[in-house]
Amino acid sequence: MRLGAGPIVVPAQTSANPSLRVTTVARGAGAGSTVQLEAHTTATLAWNASGVSWAAVVSATLERADAGGEGAILAHVPLSPLQSVLDADVDQGIARAEAVVLARDRRAAWVVPDIATLLPGSQLDTAVVLRLAVTDAAVTGSARISLATSLSEPFQLLPAFEWATGAWGVCSAECGAGTRQRTVTCVRPASGTCSLSTRVQGPFF
Repeated sequence: MRLGAGPIVVPAQTSANPSLRVTTVARGAGAGSTVQLEAHTTATLAWNASGVSWAAVVSATLERADAGGEGAILAHVPLSPLQSVLDADVDQGIARAEAVVLARDRRAAWVVPDIATLLPGSQLDTAVVLRLAVTDAAVTGSARISLATSLSEPFQLLPAFEWATGAWGVCSAECGAGTRQRTVTCVRPASGTCSLSTRVQGPFF
């Protein structure tokens, strides 16, 4: 060993029997498992992986729970590392790409899509699953290959809300000052959310 030589870091190698298991699909960090997820909310995906290298990457797809193979994939789900995971790596002096989710992270965040943009109105109650995949280039040295996949338990995505306005009613006065009324309702499905800040406001003439 030469004096002054820097430390040699040998990354963990992928084993012959890598494994992956999705453990939780939940709303918000630390929340319990749930059956239904609201559109446009941030959910947490958790998993256990073993026998994979330090650099193994995780990706996810949203699929129909009642169909396998071709046609089952509804969307590729972009995952984001949790800030607590990134902070822990910084504290340990570990450099990493912030946009990449690693198998060793064990948790990631994802924004729940609006099911109404993925399926026709008659199929909005379709059960879905997340398929998690671990890939790694350590085995080949260049090309990233699939090591293991795992499906979550089935769950449902709730379509987003939007405000719908009804027709104006008859004016309360035939002459002079009067009022007219109409109904404003929060309905599914559509894009947007029923925030009071986006509700139709007055005065109206």
